[in-house]
Amino acid sequence: MPAANLPPELPTQPAEQAVVAAAPPAAQVARAWQQIAHALGWPPRTQRRPIVASEARAAFVNCLSDVPTLQARALSERLSHTQSLSELWYLRPVVFQVLALHHSQAEAERRLIWLGERFDRRSQPRAPGTPARPR
Repeated sequence: MPAANLPPELPTQPAEQAVVAAAPPAAQVARAWQQIAHALGWPPRTQRRPIVASEARAAFVNCLSDVPTLQARALSERLSHTQSLSELWYLRPVVFQVLALHHSQAEAERRLIWLGERFDRRSQPRAPGTPARPR
């Protein structure tokens, strides 16, 4: 059908080109996401920084500081000699066990949640075959 026979309100270009032409520029989309993140109270990406292993070690050791047992002291020593975040991450069950024995299961869970909030989710190790965490 020739273009001259179409009503004036219909576009004369193919549908794919019309959709691409109507899409907002990438800068507008990025700005919209920044405004949404700001409205939700999220820090800007430039302010986020991955956790340093020494900070994580200190947080783990601090978590056990009020447990006066030999097991807690030995675990604190082991935690202070870890080399990576993944070593710390895999020692969480042992930390939980020591805390639960001295305090309670609820207190141990509360402290591990507090520790988990200090980890940058992108730096946590994943078991083989598990899907990536959504951002």
